[in-house]
Amino acid sequence: MRPLRLSESALKTAIGCSLALAVATTVASAQPAGGEVSLSYDMYGGGLYLASFDALARTDDDSYSIAVDGRTRGLLTLMGDWRARASAAGSIGDGLDADWFQMNIYETDEISTLRLDYLSDGRVETFRRPDRDLIADVPQADRNGTLDPISALIGASLTLGDALACPADQQIFDGTRRYDVLFEAVGIEAIDGSSVDGYVGDAMHCRMRVEPVSGHWRDTESRSFWRYNRPDDDPYRMGLEVWFAPPVDGAPTTMVRAERDVDFLGRFLIHLVDASATPPAQIAEQ
Repeated sequence: MRPLRLSESALKTAIGCSLALAVATTVASAQPAGGEVSLSYDMYGGGLYLASFDALARTDDDSYSIAVDGRTRGLLTLMGDWRARASAAGSIGDGLDADWFQMNIYETDEISTLRLDYLSDGRVETFRRPDRDLIADVPQADRNGTLDPISALIGASLTLGDALACPADQQIFDGTRRYDVLFEAVGIEAIDGSSVDGYVGDAMHCRMRVEPVSGHWRDTESRSFWRYNRPDDDPYRMGLEVWFAPPVDGAPTTMVRAERDVDFLGRFLIHLVDASATPPAQIAEQ
């Protein structure tokens, strides 16, 4: 049974990273002027259909709200039904100020919840059920000035509009770890995701990497994505190749494709398969 357990662990890492880092970027470009963006993604690993994600973001002149849902698909459902829902809300001013973030993970016989609350005095409180005593705490000083993964990646792309560009670097606290997400532009490329009903057209290729700061990181001997780097590691070991483009007419720039290699599971691909943008006037009529 050991190979199966390794596969389950790698799967959770892949989907967890995708939800927190990649799929969060699906709603990253919701325009602060107002409107609603809805996007759907499929994830493949080793040529197999593994998971799907749906994201909905709504913004107006001074606030935002987001919901992202993901679940296992295809043959992986035989290993257990894994679902996750991440939500966030906050205000829009000169930048983004998060009010709260919550992620619920539903496994076959367990529900786990993580919630972050951003207090008026600048502190960030963490609630976790079930409690995990062995998780290293992130000092309040490291939490200051951070955003949750979804809000941070929305903020990273709020300035993009419909330009083909990479988001700005972000400082993230996800309730367990404090890390920086850094983007580097590779260049505009033509991508063809027609084989999986994905995006076809020009997109900005960005290389995204994670730099650990504090919190619960595995030791250097671990095979986990969330471990400290070793001196001989590729600097992009904790990263994704991500492509950004306006997915449909009237939509802002958002993630249309992401990929990375994962131990035991090979190449993972995340493709945009559906997108729509609703302007404020139509939302008001609904």
